[in-house]
Amino acid sequence: MALTAAASQVWAQAYPNKPVHVIISFSPGSSTDIVGRVVAQKLAEMWGQPVLAENRAGAGGSIGTAFVAKAAADGYTLLIDFQRAHGDAVDLREAAPTMWTRTSSISCRWRCSRMSLS
Repeated sequence: MALTAAASQVWAQAYPNKPVHVIISFSPGSSTDIVGRVVAQKLAEMWGQPVLAENRAGAGGSIGTAFVAKAAADGYTLLIDFQRAHGDAVDLREAAPTMWTRTSSISCRWRCSRMSLS
């Protein structure tokens, strides 16, 4: 019984319990960058953990998207992207369909969230 209680506490760790990386798939100073940095700041305030905004620009957002797709699927690497960029990246969707599903799901969650940026 005690072992079961101890095991459940190990699995019930709060998220996030380490810094989160927010990858912005466009260049510094762009509208996507500005929104991404505001979101990263608000998340850091909400979570009480560092949220590091990092630009991975190029190829219409595909470089940042590919970087996030190759990251560990642990929720500690997030993507801020311009939605149209994914629609134009047909070659990226065909090359990595599972990555496309993962990033589309994350994108949907951002659009549906009720986080206030004011």
